Amino acid sequence: MTYKIDLLINQNTYRELVEITQHLNHGEKQDVAKRLGKAFTDMSCQVLDQVFGKLLNEQRSNKDLTPESLKKLKEAEQIFDQIEGALKKYMPWSISFFSNDRLKPVANHILKKFEPSDAEQVVMYYQLDNQLGEQAYTNIQKLIEGNAQVFPATIKNLIQIVDLGVSEFIRDPKTLLKFNFVVDKTLNGVINMVTSTGYKRLEKVADEFDAKNIEKTKHYAEHFVKFIHQV
Repeated sequence: MTYKIDLLINQNTYRELVEITQHLNHGEKQDVAKRLGKAFTDMSCQVLDQVFGKLLNEQRSNKDLTPESLKKLKEAEQIFDQIEGALKKYMPWSISFFSNDRLKPVANHILKKFEPSDAEQVVMYYQLDNQLGEQAYTNIQKLIEGNAQVFPATIKNLIQIVDLGVSEFIRDPKTLLKFNFVVDKTLNGVINMVTSTGYKRLEKVADEFDAKNIEKTKHYAEHFVKFIHQV
């Protein structure tokens, strides 16, 4: 059994990526860096929103938050905004450096990660290591069944899965672009800052875990299991 992560991307964004990639493959002379940078940024924000933003929105709508819960929510919102802001600032900026010929392998790399469809939303995916996939899926199922003791281990699985996605859609494409030393170092710093901030927040969730709040834990598990699919 193999496992993969499925992420939904808006059909219009997908079509824009397809069109840009076709232009690049056909030797388009007009600069498409700005369009491609926007498409990549839109995709990144859509992924961030469906994986983590939806949970934040649910918490915002809760009228019965304690002062401590409200404090945690504001902290999570700040981190979310920081990550989204970094994506919007640095992704279009980094793409803007390159000619169409340099952008072509990156666009094709990303496009290969899609399952083409005429649906309103299209699946973008990446494969998981079999061991990680099985561990994560098994632990999430245990949480759904009410075994709260695996929550810390599940958070560790989640961090590993997110980091694989960062490599698949950010680190690897960055390598294909072969930035100069200064820009590459800048982007590495941004990526490390953003990921470490996010991972520390997830680790804090595990540290603050309350085994008594099993219904909330099950809700989180049911949310994240939607993204893991057996193949």
